[in-house]
Amino acid sequence: MEEFIRINMRSIQFDFPPANPVTERRMNSIVISPVTHQYLDPKNLAEKVELTGPFLTVEKDGRTGLRAASVHSRVDFPAHNLNDDCGFLTMWVLAADELTVWQTPQHATQQLEPNFKETLLLADAFEEKASYLDADGNRQLGPFRDPNRAHFAIAWSANWYPQLLAKMHPYAQYEENSQGESAVTPNLKAVVSAGHWHVQPGCWYQLAFSWHRSESEYRLFVNGVQVGASMQKSLQHFPSASGLRAGSTVWALSDLKFYGGKATAAQIEELYDEECVSPNEEVQKVLRTIYLGENLPSVNFTPDASWEETLACSFCEPEDLGHFQAQGFPGCYSITSEGLEIRTPSKWRNSAEKLDISQGYLWTRQFFRGDLFLEYEFMPLKEEGLSLLCLQAAGMQGEDFMQDYPLRIDGSMQLVYGENVRLYHWEYFREMDDTYFELASHGLFKQPWCKPMAYQCQPTRLAQNTWHKLQFVQEGVRLRGMINGLVVFDVEDNGHDGCGPVFRSGRLAIRCMFKTHLRIRNLRVCSRSTGETLQPLAPAK
Repeated sequence: MEEFIRINMRSIQFDFPPANPVTERRMNSIVISPVTHQYLDPKNLAEKVELTGPFLTVEKDGRTGLRAASVHSRVDFPAHNLNDDCGFLTMWVLAADELTVWQTPQHATQQLEPNFKETLLLADAFEEKASYLDADGNRQLGPFRDPNRAHFAIAWSANWYPQLLAKMHPYAQYEENSQGESAVTPNLKAVVSAGHWHVQPGCWYQLAFSWHRSESEYRLFVNGVQVGASMQKSLQHFPSASGLRAGSTVWALSDLKFYGGKATAAQIEELYDEECVSPNEEVQKVLRTIYLGENLPSVNFTPDASWEETLACSFCEPEDLGHFQAQGFPGCYSITSEGLEIRTPSKWRNSAEKLDISQGYLWTRQFFRGDLFLEYEFMPLKEEGLSLLCLQAAGMQGEDFMQDYPLRIDGSMQLVYGENVRLYHWEYFREMDDTYFELASHGLFKQPWCKPMAYQCQPTRLAQNTWHKLQFVQEGVRLRGMINGLVVFDVEDNGHDGCGPVFRSGRLAIRCMFKTHLRIRNLRVCSRSTGETLQPLAPAK
């Protein structure tokens, strides 16, 4: 049930005992760090906090939490241990809505809150922005919670793809520095994110965030499962304000605890097991499958006689490059006796430069129609980088965009998500500064709608200097991707969900971002008719 609480009286703020008041304890032979601060006890939500504005108590599955009933509501927490060198926090959250990528209606953007796709869970500061028009048409400051300028924040973002993030710096995630370099070149700020968390509304989740400032180690957990970790060293972090605040009309919060000392995965998992009131086996299975790669099926697809081989090259002969059109960095491709070697520059281009030649596409000169099968082998030659596939790439009405329009020379990501080209894009080698790569992960998207179709981690990281086999097969609306026979996605597209039709024709491209070094060999493409008989018409004399 939901019980409406109006806070009209002045809230009482309790003195909190000094840090580390509780000694460590043991559970199942695992040493649990001491609790330094605790708020939102389900038995007394208002204790030790200051409430401003109306709130709802939310009771579900044996747990009670607090959710703002107005954008003007907030709850203040007087103290924390975020400025210690290491520690971790846990809190229980329940979302009122489905959370996914939002397509912003153009006619509504003028009066929407500036960053309405970001939902703040916890922060050390709120920044108010001009978020609405008054009766006279003047822009007014509103209570919108902007996480970008907070020194500490945990937020949900639905911009590029749905992700949970925690940060210890007062910048936006991809904000450029004074030299015009984006946060991904490299991301030297203390931030950790977890992509594609499928949040079920009305379901309690335990979030955990751990930090070790001097080691540049930041991790995120959901229900005891690690879903993200910072992968760079020497990350810049900032001290947090003395107090924290929250207040979301989307998220209910419960049982916020701060712990001293360095966290271990075993501790986080044990705390989840201890605090979970009503376990949901299906939710837990999804988390462990997606983020740990447990119980993935295996398939080694072999096209039968209904498929026609339409392109094959070993990438070991100089003439093999004649099948392709390069776009972007011109010198990153070379044919070797072991396959096509791709090496891109180590740094992203400066934003002042008109064209991005730090990244590159290798487009097929063929335009494929019907069902599609693609396979090749790839070998990462160094740590870090990113390679993706552009699949069934065509103009917005299915035209051959490389034949009908001038050829592009810019290697930027803009073509993938922000130009007049539609395509499926599969990131199959992801080791960039803003991605988690202790385990190999994959993302499948439908562009230019930025529609996330699949996300999956493998049980291990992709080994360097080892050949890996990639396979993609589209049969009608069904799309599958396999790495070394392991199925990393098996999904169906929907041509009636507002994100364009099912793509059934187009060109293919292998794209590599900056600081990528890998080899590719034995490319094979097969096509299969979907029932139409297509023949080119000879032009009239």
